[in-house]
Amino acid sequence: MTSISFHFWKMDLCLLWCFLLALLHVTSAQTRTLLQSLSGEVGAGNFSYYKLTRKGSMQLIVRSIEGDVDLYVSESNPQPTYEDYDFQSATFGDEFMDIPASSKRPIGIGIYGHPFSEHSRYRMDIFWVLTEEFDELRPGMSSFPTQETAEEEESVFWTISINILKILFEVLF
Repeated sequence: MTSISFHFWKMDLCLLWCFLLALLHVTSAQTRTLLQSLSGEVGAGNFSYYKLTRKGSMQLIVRSIEGDVDLYVSESNPQPTYEDYDFQSATFGDEFMDIPASSKRPIGIGIYGHPFSEHSRYRMDIFWVLTEEFDELRPGMSSFPTQETAEEEESVFWTISINILKILFEVLF
């Protein structure tokens, strides 16, 4: 009986280890948080406008549900157009826009209904993107991890993983 109990105990520890590794991977991979989803409709050749005031790194994803829309963004113009904008995403399909934390707020967002469709329906998802920047909390940090930062994070991960494995093997064998 004891060998069967010990076998199940080893399996439980292995399952726990797998769960911890999966949890670590999921939490380290999650870098953005959905703040808001907006749905709208815009006529051919017209704009729908939004204002982004929240600070931090953001990502906009605009999905055309019907027809096709293009995305125009400006730091200086509250109603950007296809002639007056700072950033644009004008493809057939989903539109993606990364807005750095250093961008001046408020940001004007224009969604343009492409003329080939009488009206276009869309959904815009606004994400807060976790970066190394944290302007207010850690001034002077870069928004892009350096090679040194990546190596340090990898080193910490492997150190923790190896130590957990050592403990597991000590307990199991």
